[in-house]
Amino acid sequence: MDWHSNGIRLIPHRKNARVFPCIFPRISLRILHHGKGVMLLLLVLFASGVLADALSERRAQVGLNLFRTFVAADNDIARHVDSHNALLITMLYVGTSGAAEQYQRQLQKSLPSVKQLLTRIHVMSLSELLLHDGAPAAVFVTEKLSQHEREQLVNLSIDHRFLVFSPFEGDVEQGILGGLAVEARVRPVVNMNTLRAGDIPLKDFYLSVSRQYE
Repeated sequence: MDWHSNGIRLIPHRKNARVFPCIFPRISLRILHHGKGVMLLLLVLFASGVLADALSERRAQVGLNLFRTFVAADNDIARHVDSHNALLITMLYVGTSGAAEQYQRQLQKSLPSVKQLLTRIHVMSLSELLLHDGAPAAVFVTEKLSQHEREQLVNLSIDHRFLVFSPFEGDVEQGILGGLAVEARVRPVVNMNTLRAGDIPLKDFYLSVSRQYE
């Protein structure tokens, strides 16, 4: 029985012992080849997710700029002045509040007032908004909503006649009052059915430059 100099015991060779061909190199090559395919797929999925996130963030930033004009386009925005003699603007989220808090800080700088009325910009979840006494003047959606969540928000906005703006593609077609379309140039989008149902008095000029969805 032999011992290697570093103390690792070696298995002695037995006479007439059967020698089996080593299959590990072949298996290793298969695993390596398969692993490369998996890694490539993961990289593609990761890149797609990063691109989607970047596009969503870009739409949100453009939407924030358009949101200010959207709020000012309400001819009767003063109906929502609260007990602090200000307009409550809600940054709405459903899962995590990180994006809502970021956009809140941006709007606090860029939208301090609307038509000489001070604004109070706060962060609130959809579940909190549904239970909240009173209604905001306007809501900016910071996360993609499910169909059920969207329906809840649309119904609430119609009942309390407040503005809702979403930068996410497809939301206006599903009932959200305002959003944006990225075409040759960025254009506002308005759901006319929701506008009429909520009796929202948007300025004619805003409607004239918007893509209207029936």
